Amino acid sequence: VQSPRLLTIFASGALLFELSFAVAPFSGRLSPLWCAHGLAFHGGILWLQGLDFVSFWSASLLVFAFPLSSLLSADLRHAFEHEPLWLLPAALYTLLQLLTAVSLYDLWLDDILPFSCCPMFMPPRSPFDPLPKWQTMTTAPLTGNVRRSGSMEPLYWSPCSGVFGLSRADLQKLPQRVVWFGSTTGMPPEAERFVRAECRAKPFLLFANFELSAELKCLLHRWVDAINSGELADAWDGAKMEQLLQLQQAGLDAFRACVDRLPQRTAGPPADCGFSPPTAVLKGE
Repeated sequence: VQSPRLLTIFASGALLFELSFAVAPFSGRLSPLWCAHGLAFHGGILWLQGLDFVSFWSASLLVFAFPLSSLLSADLRHAFEHEPLWLLPAALYTLLQLLTAVSLYDLWLDDILPFSCCPMFMPPRSPFDPLPKWQTMTTAPLTGNVRRSGSMEPLYWSPCSGVFGLSRADLQKLPQRVVWFGSTTGMPPEAERFVRAECRAKPFLLFANFELSAELKCLLHRWVDAINSGELADAWDGAKMEQLLQLQQAGLDAFRACVDRLPQRTAGPPADCGFSPPTAVLKGE
């Protein structure tokens, strides 16, 4: 699907479907149906995107297989009268979790466990918005192998991060070939504490734990320039999005070409490979 408007309709439909779960338990017919749809929904995400929410949500979704209907108030009253010490902690936890969700607290760069355990759920963005942008390319597969001994998830760590930072020596210890690049202009004050001071307000930053070709450096700079020079309305322009995707694919192809010329890397002491510090690569370099 390449139509932004069609994707917006699909996304809005998925959001309405999730919000409708609030009323599902009050319907004897709707609740079991929504239970089945919810399991299929998360199963589809696992199949298409490789994101396993099934393990986390299946138990909660099975509750909808048994609708409460009009017995809800009677059941709650009976529980409060006979088992208040069991009911009150559950009611307090539910209230605090609802408060977290309604206030959108966990969307403002603060994750408060155990009321929110999904920091990956961030507000939708346009690639052409004025906020900072940060990308990672890596040889590490995103399913399975990063959990093996000696591996580390490179997407969670960054040389620019003020929380999960990596030193120059640490970069060389990674078993994967990794490139971090982007821009940090337009950063909200609330986000500054997550970025090292020397990496803030930069129109282009580039880090890598191996030597990059001039072609790849140029493509990465062109990609960052393209998203920083666009307008918000460009996200709805199919031709401009196609150009951006083609530029992205060219960058990925150049990244793979660089990696293929290098010897295979394994976990262990720092390998003898180049380091690309933060730089401003000129177009056409």
